[in-house]
Amino acid sequence: MKKLRSKIVDINIKYHMAVHVLLAILTALFIKEIFPFANFIKILAVSIFGSLIPDTDHLIYFYTYGKRTTYAQQAVAFIKKFDIRGFMNFVKNNHKLNHGLLSHNIGSFFLASLFFFVFTLDPDRFTAATFAMSVMLHFLYDIVEDFIFFGKLNPNWLFKFHRK
Repeated sequence: MKKLRSKIVDINIKYHMAVHVLLAILTALFIKEIFPFANFIKILAVSIFGSLIPDTDHLIYFYTYGKRTTYAQQAVAFIKKFDIRGFMNFVKNNHKLNHGLLSHNIGSFFLASLFFFVFTLDPDRFTAATFAMSVMLHFLYDIVEDFIFFGKLNPNWLFKFHRK
């Protein structure tokens, strides 16, 4: 069982961003079913944007509220050297150990979920519904991933930032 979990963790590390993009594509397909009049290219672009935007908090963290952490300092060192490959590998292998992201909490997940359900009630808000669903699924996948990696939620999901 431990080998299987380790294998699943390795796959999640390798394909983390690809899964976010896949969820964005599924979001666009789902929204197209609900709002058949919607322009698929537009909702696909919005869903990919919505699926990736929550992770910009990593960059904000590196340069503002988390800049004193070892994790942020190591990440910024790669950026300063323009070592993009090193940066990507570092973040890919270590991002689940960052317990300080302010946007990755249960409140953000519920807010995105609420916005999705409210926006789906108005056919003119299909773009906003697409964005909200993409953000919601981003957070949901990250929550599921925490259970895969650690068997529990990262503390930041429960507003306990930088606590193990």
